[in-house]
Amino acid sequence: MSNRVNQKTRDQDQDQGYKTNLITDTSILELKEREKFLKNTLDVDEINWLNAKQVDSEEIRAIAPYETNDQKKVNYLDKRFWSDYETVKATASKKESTGIALTYQSNFIPVTREIIDQIDQIDQDKDIESKSVELNLILEQYLDQDQENGFGREVKVADLNADLIGKEVVANVQVAGSKTQKAIPREFHEKCLACGWEGQIHDLTENIELLKNYLLGSKKDWEKIVDPYKCRSENCNRKKAATYREKGNIDYSILFVRDLIENQGKFEESSYETNKVYLIDQTVPRSKKVTIKGTVIREPETRDISIVATEIEPYEDILEDFELTERDKKDFEKHFQEKDPWSLKDQVAPDMVGRPFVKLSRLLVLHSVAEIPFLEGKIDRGCLREVLFGDTTTYKSASIKDITKENYNFGPLIHGNTSKRTGLLYSIDSDNKTLKWGEIPLNDLGYIGLDEMHSLNSEEINQLRTALREQTVKVSQMVSGEAKTRTRVSATFNPGKKANKAMNEYLYNCQAIEDTWIFESAPDIARWDIYIPFCNGDVDTSKIADRDTSRDQRPIPPQVFKRHIYWAWSRKPEHIEYTQETKETIKDLSKSFMDRYSFSKLPIVNDSFRKRLTRLSVAAAALDHSIGQDHEKVVVEPKHVEFSIRFYEQMLDQLDYLAHKEQVENKKGLSTEEYTSLIDEIEEIHVKILYSLSGGAKSSKELAEEFDKSAKTIRRKYRDLKKHDLMRTRAGVGAELTPKGVTFLDKQRKENIDGNDGTEDFVAKNGTMSQEKSGNAEENGKLLDFRTDFGTMSQGNNKTESEEESNSQKPTDIRTKNGTKSKQPSTKNEDNQPDVKTIDLSDQEPKTSQREIQQEINKALIDGTYKRKIIKQISNKLNTDKKRVKKQLDKIQGQKYITDKYGKITLLE
Repeated sequence: MSNRVNQKTRDQDQDQGYKTNLITDTSILELKEREKFLKNTLDVDEINWLNAKQVDSEEIRAIAPYETNDQKKVNYLDKRFWSDYETVKATASKKESTGIALTYQSNFIPVTREIIDQIDQIDQDKDIESKSVELNLILEQYLDQDQENGFGREVKVADLNADLIGKEVVANVQVAGSKTQKAIPREFHEKCLACGWEGQIHDLTENIELLKNYLLGSKKDWEKIVDPYKCRSENCNRKKAATYREKGNIDYSILFVRDLIENQGKFEESSYETNKVYLIDQTVPRSKKVTIKGTVIREPETRDISIVATEIEPYEDILEDFELTERDKKDFEKHFQEKDPWSLKDQVAPDMVGRPFVKLSRLLVLHSVAEIPFLEGKIDRGCLREVLFGDTTTYKSASIKDITKENYNFGPLIHGNTSKRTGLLYSIDSDNKTLKWGEIPLNDLGYIGLDEMHSLNSEEINQLRTALREQTVKVSQMVSGEAKTRTRVSATFNPGKKANKAMNEYLYNCQAIEDTWIFESAPDIARWDIYIPFCNGDVDTSKIADRDTSRDQRPIPPQVFKRHIYWAWSRKPEHIEYTQETKETIKDLSKSFMDRYSFSKLPIVNDSFRKRLTRLSVAAAALDHSIGQDHEKVVVEPKHVEFSIRFYEQMLDQLDYLAHKEQVENKKGLSTEEYTSLIDEIEEIHVKILYSLSGGAKSSKELAEEFDKSAKTIRRKYRDLKKHDLMRTRAGVGAELTPKGVTFLDKQRKENIDGNDGTEDFVAKNGTMSQEKSGNAEENGKLLDFRTDFGTMSQGNNKTESEEESNSQKPTDIRTKNGTKSKQPSTKNEDNQPDVKTIDLSDQEPKTSQREIQQEINKALIDGTYKRKIIKQISNKLNTDKKRVKKQLDKIQGQKYITDKYGKITLLE
């Protein structure tokens, strides 16, 4: 349990009617004496109200150490103890037991009417020290009484040790996994088969030692205690005549538990580890958080320290049991309502300087609501997910530690390189055939930090991808299970696919996202809401060196801030309300935003941006504590939508998103000159491949089957298309169009319809002809679209792959550009449809034919000569353009010769 007491502001103390400072104008000697007095008098670390469901769902601290860096504060009794005590007293029933408990010196003390009456006698006008002494005396007597009655000591399961073996304990835990639907006998009855003697009845629920040996030991271990074979009748006393019989059955479960994160002062690595609990004669509650009571044991075979629990009940859940108090309402209105969000930035990571946007983003993530209704009425994800990426040592991880391990304990901080051991989504204990849930499902409706996400393995990334999309993790292996993953996430990664790269290696910051293997596919990018780059040089080093860490700069008392976060987390879809004006604002702003920023290559802004804007707006409204009259509903107003749009624009500006978008779109554009040049250089098979890829990525094997060619031939064609940036290949994906390739096809289709010169050039160049070109324009009145052209190629083009490759090795057999011998097309086929076939283009060829160029190349190809020399020699000899010679020479490169970096030719055998 945390030993930290929240510092209250002077205004808050005055509002509550208390003195604003317990220590004023006191010498250091007096301070030390007072600290010594309190320590010796109270002799406790803390006192907490527990299970006070009628009061706050938070633990209510009473005594706790609080010291600032200058050592000028001392331990004192938190004034909140007394104000909350009044609430406890007012809500307690008149029954003997109130259902409320105190922890004192790590022990439970049930709060009875008798205790309340005694505490009532303490004079509230006395000073803190006097009240502490009287409270201490009251609790001491009940502590002694409860220890005699065997009331369990409260422990953390991570702190179980040999000294606790055999003792009763109480622990508040989170169930990470369970093996249920098991049963054991309740009793063993002894009976002699010879004389009929019936002996002792052994009740497993009352004999922990027998139970332990029955469950975990060998048969010999528990028979030492039962000794069932000996008849203990005086008239018989036979050693081998007796036996035992099992009677009755009780439930038996094995739980894997760990301590509750919210009850820890500092989060430790041991918090990831689970301990076994053997639950007897109880069924497991549906709640993931429970309070167990049992006895600490040592397992006979493994020597592990575990707990045999005989009582279990749901733990007070912060979210399910959250109830607003009048004090909460006043605190929330004072510290959150109508405040400038930027003024609250130092509530998280106050030591981080120069990055206010990161702090504001964290506040929005923390205030996001797990599930919200969208404008169309569908309920879907409302929790926000942010990614921090960039250079090392720029405070990425440290900013998350502030709200996980170091201060607020809102959730765990998981490290990517250890997640395999700890389990990000789930793990399976094969020995016990038990499913253990990982950090994300265990923190459903809560928050986690995920550090070094780039260190996750591919299996974990695939699991994470599914969990983020479905908000559910399903397991169907040797064991099965399903759990929700409606979890807020702050993640970090370092860019670079094979090795970490510095941010200054990228022209635009957002390119670092593309250059990370975990974001290789567009859907993975779209599943995260916020991306924030961290670059060395973003913050002036003098500001970092001069930052003041000696004082707490948080504008809101931490306890008030935590209560407000839990209020936001406890909101359900029915608590979210949009005004009609808000709905129209979301629609209008999201449309204009998508028109400007939508970018398919890096879809941070995509067609579902309206949902993202809605999530951000709800989080902004919760941060603003925009509410209805009863503080239950979150009312989203147009100002929250406008704030969210400005927030997102600033984020995209930091990413250089618009500049990168414009650069890519300019690059994928095709000028008339570039398009004409492409028409001159590429072949029909190239265009076939592009059209085929317009339906989605394909492998070379798939394309080879489609076009009846070898995969090797297809991959050779890839080189030409990649050279012009018309397509790209990716491992595990195959070949796919680039934006420039899409633009080329669009232009090609339009020109096919318009019948302009660009299409004519391509048709002539590739040895194919449309209806109009084959003399059927008047009869048919339109050009054939290339999409159907590829599906109805004539027999003249249907050479087999072996024939093509065989012919390609004969330099004297010169063919037209499509690789088939020239033939005159027929006008109609049997179905009276235009039959597109190759035609003789000899009249349209230049004076120097490709055959002549190829013949000269064959003569000039000699080992050791240079490519540029051959091009110049043939160009001068045939009086033709160097580009035509180079193109023809390039076609056989890799088949007949190769060159070094200087262009020196080496012939291939």
